[in-house]
Amino acid sequence: AGIRRIEARTGFEVINYNRKKEIEFKQELEKFTQESKKKDKEIEKLRKQILFSNLENITTETIGQINLVSQSFHDIEAKDLRDIIIEIKSKSQFQKSCIFILFAIKDDKISTCVAISDNLLEKFDASKLITPIVEALGGKGGGGKKDFAMGGGNDKNATIKAIEILKKIIHE
Repeated sequence: AGIRRIEARTGFEVINYNRKKEIEFKQELEKFTQESKKKDKEIEKLRKQILFSNLENITTETIGQINLVSQSFHDIEAKDLRDIIIEIKSKSQFQKSCIFILFAIKDDKISTCVAISDNLLEKFDASKLITPIVEALGGKGGGGKKDFAMGGGNDKNATIKAIEILKKIIHE
């Protein structure tokens, strides 16, 4: 009843035991890392599905021969705007004569992107259109390519003003 058994390793057995435990630990860590990456990818996939499901409510306004497509999204990252534009442009009704302006509002910041459908690239340049829009949003600059440009600011209530500026430029 009062006898206890104690096991101990000494010498090289300690080194071998520690190496074995270290290998087991690294394998477990790798397993958890892989599971975590898999879950992150699944979360991102579901987040994009939710994001893209909201595209049915997108606003389209015709100005002359040009369709102005606009939408504001809340609690999304600025980088998601690029994915949304790609998704919208892939739809047949938005492949010709469209100018897109999207807003991502998160916390106290607002990001925007302007994209131009391919057949309007002769007449419009997104990298030039973005500058007055970003200024209206309380930001500076903005930039990108001829067909896609991004920028941001801190006046999240200025989306209507930014859209009006874009409409005025389209009318010119």
